[in-house]
Order: sequence, then structure tokens, then C-alpha cells
Amino acid sequence: MHHRPPDLWLGGAERFCAFRAWPTPAMKIHYLVTSLEGGGAQARLPRIVAVLRECGHEVDVTACEPRGMGAAHLLDAAGITYRLLYPSHRSKWAQIRAFARVVRANRPDVIWTMLSRASVVGAVTGALCGVPVVSWKNCADRALHTRLFGGLSRLWIADSQSVADYLLQRVGIPPAKVITWPLFEQMRFTQWPRPWDGVQPLHIGSMGRLSAQKGYDLLIAAVARWLHANPQRGAQLRVTILGDGPDRERLQGLVGSLGVRSVVTLASAVADVRPFLASLHVYAQPSRYEGMGLAAHEAMSAGLAVIATPVGELGAALRASGGGVLLGRDVVGSLAAAINLLLRDPGKLADMGRAARRYIEQVYGEAGFAQAGCAAARRVESLVRAK
Repeated sequence: MHHRPPDLWLGGAERFCAFRAWPTPAMKIHYLVTSLEGGGAQARLPRIVAVLRECGHEVDVTACEPRGMGAAHLLDAAGITYRLLYPSHRSKWAQIRAFARVVRANRPDVIWTMLSRASVVGAVTGALCGVPVVSWKNCADRALHTRLFGGLSRLWIADSQSVADYLLQRVGIPPAKVITWPLFEQMRFTQWPRPWDGVQPLHIGSMGRLSAQKGYDLLIAAVARWLHANPQRGAQLRVTILGDGPDRERLQGLVGSLGVRSVVTLASAVADVRPFLASLHVYAQPSRYEGMGLAAHEAMSAGLAVIATPVGELGAALRASGGGVLLGRDVVGSLAAAINLLLRDPGKLADMGRAARRYIEQVYGEAGFAQAGCAAARRVESLVRAK
């Protein structure tokens, strides 16, 4: 079931009736996200909304634009209504005008933003409409908008300690305006990955938006380097990258030009990633920057060893858990070397996978996510009531 009648793209947006789960909500939140693209932070939207509602707040979800709409299916499945400001990409200023009409018609207590574009649109709209704004920060990406518009948010919510440190130390946000709500919680599996037996091809996987941030070009180049050094062993390796995004054509071209079509497959994103994770033996995340690094933590939940760059929370997670291999500055060379290492030692791979799952169980249990969310909401409510 879709919750996006055509007359609500814009103009009709003011007539949209927000979901009211509580007769007298503690706080009326307008939750603004950049898009309903699947994966990453957007995939956590249903759980975030559920926690905020369980804490007694009314939540109205708006997306600046659709993109892939993968998260829309998750919202539909959870029975969460939402609106789109436009059915396609528009300028930030057009989206600000549209969102301002929505805010003026519905008068929320707070605008809560997620991801870069939404943070700008929400911050400016809040200033124009006199509504306080709180903003998620989901990666340490040195984005200019955080420096330019950071002061318009009353509170920044970091999705991990590494992002909180970035906001404090690199952006200069005052400590009183930064809190942390880890965006990850332990996933539950009915089917677990089978340990690699050292005989079948080693299946390495990765998943995320096909963009420069994720470093999939580096993964493909590393496979090419390994295959060039081991041409007789190509049948021992299989690599699958799961996702959609603007870099698909470029990455597909790279797979062809580097001669790794027999090893590397680009597959489309799926709503439920657990079957994909269950098909893997190793997970790779060669990102150029990250926040929480949700996909890698999901892989650790599945008991998979992880090969990753030490960006965002990934470095801390792998150092603390012993659940994988951290890559060096020469990402391509160190990734190719890691493939060689793991192909020689199935037992080491299994040990790292068990360590990864233990770490996730200890640090990211389900109760902790809800508790952190309610604590964040209480902090936001205190700011709103004090305005």
C-alpha cells in the first residue's frame, strides 16, 4: 500500500494529516530525511520512528525527494505514512519553500533532520518558521553544509562516537549541542552464513550506495591486482557488490576494463539484506569515509569477518572485537594482501567471524538502541520546552 496520493506531492501537502499515535503527544516532531533511497540511515527510519513513538511523541515523516524509494517499502511495511516534497529532484531552495508550507500548516514542536540535504533544508526552514531544529550527523565527511548551517541546529545527534568526535573537534560544535544515539542495533538471523571450508570459492560481499564514498572502485581494483598476481586461482574467489546509485555505470565499466567480470558481480539493492549476508564468507567495506558504518556492523551481526578501512566507527569496532582486517593507506594493495591472507587460512576467518558477532551482541543489543533513543528524545524535548 502506498501513502503518497498524487495530490500530496506539493500544494496538497498542507492537507496531509499526520499519523497520531498518541492523543496528547509529548512532542510533535516533523522528521525530514533527504530521500527515501534504500539502505544506510534511511533503512533505519522505521525503527527510529517506532522508538520515538514508543517514547510518547508524534512523528510526521517527510522526504525531500524520492530517489530509489527502497526505504518507502520499509515504511509501508511498518504502516508509517510519509510525504514527498516533490516526485523528483529539485533545488534546495524549492524544497525549502515546499517544506516551509508544510511546517506552517502543521506547526511542529521540532524539526528533526537526517542526511545532508535534509539538514540544510530543515535548518533554513526552521529559522524561517521559528521552529527549533535538531539534526542527525551520519558521517565524518567534512561537508561544507555542516560548517555553514551547523549553528542553526539546536542539537546535533551523532550516529556514533567517531562522528561525535568529528563534530566537536573538527567542526567546532559546542559539547552542549552534541549527543550520541548509535544508529545500529544487533540484527537477528534465522539463517547464518556457513563457515568457509577452504574448498568452495571464497565469497566476499559488500553492500551500500554505489557512490564514491563507499570505495567500490578500490575493491574492484584490489580484486584485479590479486587476479593479476594469481591468474590461475580466479575460480577460488567470488565478489558481489549489492546496491544502487550514481556510480553503477562507472563501476560496471571498471569491472570490464580491469578484466574481472568472471569474479566481480554488481547486484541490485534488496529490502532484506539478511539472505545476502548469509551467502557470504567475508564482508568488505573500503569506504573513504563513514559514520557508524551500518552495513559492516550488520555483517558483524551475521558472524562475518570484515575487511575495512579504519574510517568512522569501523576502526574502533574491528580493533575492539578482533573481528576482521583493517586496511592501510594503500587500500588497493592492503585489500589484495588481505584476500591472499584469508584464502590461506579458513580457520582464522572463522575465528574473526565469531569475535565479530560476540562484539555486536555485547555492545549493540536491542534494548540499548531504544534506551538511547528515548534519552535523545528527552534531551530534545527539554530544549523545545525551554525555547
